[in-house]
Amino acid sequence: MNWQPYRMENPIMHYAWGSRGPKAFIPRLLGLENVEPNKPFAELWMGAHPSAPSRVVTAQGVIPLNELVATYPSEALGDRVLQKFGPVLPFLFKVLSAAEALSIQVHPNKKQARELHNRDPEHYPDENHKPEVAIALDSLDALVGLKSSTQIFEVCEKYPEVAALVGGKVSSGPPLEVFERIINLSIESPSTIADVVDKLVGRLSIKTEDERSFVETLFLDLCTKYSNDDVGLILLFLLEHKRLKTGDGMYIPAGVPHAYICGNIVECMANSDNVVRAGLTPKYKDVRTLLSIMDYSAKPRHFRTGGKATFTYDVPAEEFKVVRWMANDGDVFRGPCDSGPAVILVVDGKAYVRWVSESTDGKMSLDRGNSVFVPAIINSAPNSWRLEAVENTLIFIVTVPVSA
Repeated sequence: MNWQPYRMENPIMHYAWGSRGPKAFIPRLLGLENVEPNKPFAELWMGAHPSAPSRVVTAQGVIPLNELVATYPSEALGDRVLQKFGPVLPFLFKVLSAAEALSIQVHPNKKQARELHNRDPEHYPDENHKPEVAIALDSLDALVGLKSSTQIFEVCEKYPEVAALVGGKVSSGPPLEVFERIINLSIESPSTIADVVDKLVGRLSIKTEDERSFVETLFLDLCTKYSNDDVGLILLFLLEHKRLKTGDGMYIPAGVPHAYICGNIVECMANSDNVVRAGLTPKYKDVRTLLSIMDYSAKPRHFRTGGKATFTYDVPAEEFKVVRWMANDGDVFRGPCDSGPAVILVVDGKAYVRWVSESTDGKMSLDRGNSVFVPAIINSAPNSWRLEAVENTLIFIVTVPVSA
């Protein structure tokens, strides 16, 4: 192999909640033309997950990234990463563009993921956990984590229909117990959930748009898409609404219920596609499992860039570290010398990636929407690769933390 950074050809996921039409973010990022107007563009995957690996352009031809890693694990990953994670790229990087709400979901920890995969490999395709960080490219509305006991008590005072579902015992129990009662009721008596949803629709529909809260408006919108016995419609009121501005980040560990609502983000996670869903989706739902893996003690972590040109989203995951680099013409970013792989994505502007490999200097132009995989062998010496901005540029760089 002639080792160098390799251009990536990345799969696109066309989930129903993705953006459509001329303003869809992913086609604009990639410069795609003549896109079907009603086709949703939901996610762009940059990684080596076996269900949808990127392909890298090499002198030997275009090769699936997971195949490159499996064939040359030491050169692609470096010995440190190989010993820690085995012959697999440990992270999966994405662009996500949500025009509609995603499912209410929870991700398993490592032990739970192994058990789920062994029990049901069709719906849980790997044995890995899925901690993740979401970083807003413009903005992101999301529901993340259960509200506090006080907040849920206030919800039940404001919406007596919800209070009726838990028998008016809200003040005596922690939030997770309230969540569990409603989930269990949806299993035992879906018609009860449907009746409460219908009553809420009737009461909230008479409010003007200005009078409704964000969640009330979201609830009425989703009621037109999902059946009235979908428990996710009630769970909306129990989750905290978070709004991220450009550059803001949010780390979501295993066990935290969440749903992205609307916005364009980059997202990085451990190399997994395990999702346990409770509602608001036509996909497979597994509410009993979701209850068993929820962890109320796990908390999301929030990041604010503070206008810094280079910002590292310092998450507690072993598998990935994300750096956001906002550069002006002539600025230079030097790749970390940590003998690990990297993925680079240009979101705006233009840059060059330069590298030294086998005593050869290389240079590659990167435009908006381009991504490259940097194998670990390129990181084996100080200053072995660097980025040089040609104009005002926004780039994300994903590496594996040295502590891993």
